[in-house]
Amino acid sequence: MKLVYNQIMWVICFFVTYIFNLYFFQYTCSILHPRIKKWKILAVFPAIITLVYMSLITYQVFLPWLHLLAMLSYMACGMLAFRERIFNIFLICANVMFHLILIHGVTIVLIALCLNISMKSVNANTHFYLFSFMITGLCMFVLGAFFDNEANLQKVKTMLIHKSALSTISVTKVTLMILMINMEYINYYVIDGTNHTFMALLSYAAIDTCFFCLLIMTYKSIRWIENNMLHEITTMQLEYQKQLYSKQSDTHKTWKVYQHDHKAILENAVRFIESGEVNEARRLLKQTDDHLTEILQQYQRYSNSLIIDIILNGLDEKCRQNGIEFTANCYVPEDIAISELEFSRIFNNIANNAFEACIKQDSEEHRWITFRTYVKNKRLVIYEQNSFNGVLRYEKDKLVTTKVDRKLHGLGMDSIENTVQRLDGMFMFKPDCDKKVFEILIKIPLK
Repeated sequence: MKLVYNQIMWVICFFVTYIFNLYFFQYTCSILHPRIKKWKILAVFPAIITLVYMSLITYQVFLPWLHLLAMLSYMACGMLAFRERIFNIFLICANVMFHLILIHGVTIVLIALCLNISMKSVNANTHFYLFSFMITGLCMFVLGAFFDNEANLQKVKTMLIHKSALSTISVTKVTLMILMINMEYINYYVIDGTNHTFMALLSYAAIDTCFFCLLIMTYKSIRWIENNMLHEITTMQLEYQKQLYSKQSDTHKTWKVYQHDHKAILENAVRFIESGEVNEARRLLKQTDDHLTEILQQYQRYSNSLIIDIILNGLDEKCRQNGIEFTANCYVPEDIAISELEFSRIFNNIANNAFEACIKQDSEEHRWITFRTYVKNKRLVIYEQNSFNGVLRYEKDKLVTTKVDRKLHGLGMDSIENTVQRLDGMFMFKPDCDKKVFEILIKIPLK
């Protein structure tokens, strides 16, 4: 009878664990970039993780090893299922294992307190052992369902964009996991008594509080970084508007001078022609045309969006200084639900990458950059092309920088991809090494 009861408990535990893993991979597909079709991920990887996890539980593997092997299984499946940096996959998997270890530890403590037995006795009893993992699976599913909302998804995506801000929370989370695993070893395999059970519960509460406070502080620091960036963007816009007003004022004054002098210039050209000095007439008209072209090029309106216009004008100035041909025509609907900060991330990174690619070309080559944005099928389409030297570097199917200092460079494409994914958009790039043309295509829903 007891064996049958344990078998029923095992089946329930297996079902609960599978449902949670199915939910986990569905949730992760909303955050990371799938390497294969979503339905294939949901059909294969939850079952693999569940089989591995339940095999470890069935043989009552040493709990610290069980959690370590479960973490490695999540990491391996994550790397196979998602086209992401290992750091991002590690963060998601570590978050799952942290809460799994924490909830399982609290469950063991509560069972021990309710029955007034030691945690070592709970862990040694097959019935209680299975029951603890069943409760852990249920709690993980409820916890995941509670945080499965658009606001939380946006927070997670925002945090993944700011990888540097996540280094502290990653180290702290791993440290807390090591502490809990050490507690498991002491409480479940060394000490056999009830005196310290309540203290173990307080320890788990302190660990959870520490992690929660750190999470809040990390998110607040990210918000501070974004607010600071918004402040810089606003300051840049005001400075740009001031420069624009000054340029428009100077252009207006210059046009007034030409309106006053253009008849005299034409009369002088006619005199040169009548006197047979055709070359002098050409030289005069050429100088006039060059001067007018220079005035017109002092300011070009490339977009109806001020922040995009600022970025593209800055790029235009750098291109003119380095002999790079630049064209752009970027229309943005006024009611689009994309912030200036997000536009800044996308266009700044594309502009910097395109300029750096052109600079690497030989000066004798035709170097050029072009931007276009338009609306099609209720999506904002951002299309960019630029020339490059035809040399690209890949690592594990990821395009990486060819610069020596890879810590400070090479994250532009990731930043674009993460920002576009956060906006539920599509990001594609297509390099043609033979034609030496690099293309970027982005589609973002208007609302």
